[in-house]
Amino acid sequence: MTVRIGASSVNVGEVILCDVSRMALLSHFLPCAIFEVNVIREAPTIDNQEKAGRLLTALKAAVPFEVEVLPAVLQHLQTENRTITNPTRQVVSDLSYAGDEGGIVCHIAPDGKREALIMSLTHVRVPRTNPLAASIIDYQKHRIKKLKKQRRA
Repeated sequence: MTVRIGASSVNVGEVILCDVSRMALLSHFLPCAIFEVNVIREAPTIDNQEKAGRLLTALKAAVPFEVEVLPAVLQHLQTENRTITNPTRQVVSDLSYAGDEGGIVCHIAPDGKREALIMSLTHVRVPRTNPLAASIIDYQKHRIKKLKKQRRA
């Protein structure tokens, strides 16, 4: 059902679905008071967009660089009958941002192969000798913490 208020119209079903947390409070007001409350909120994101953007830019400038694939990823790849020739030394050929689902992702394209392995930056280790190692570790810790918090909610 759409309700017209002044020059704008609001879908009542959307308002109720978006703002169930305030339902008890709003039920004590006149129906038109509901529409004065700002119910459209941006979903919280896992990554700090500014920091992730700066890190992504710096990492793209540093390509190519070496990473080590985490053992859990290697096990997953083995269950899918995929192998990595040298898991302790992979070269990142490009990076991109995959939103909340993947965050900053590394593109690992082995020499001579047409397939690329694309995995989240949180699934690799970077050598401490990498000039961006501290920033990458901060990003990984922050992202893992936010993901754990999100799972508990």
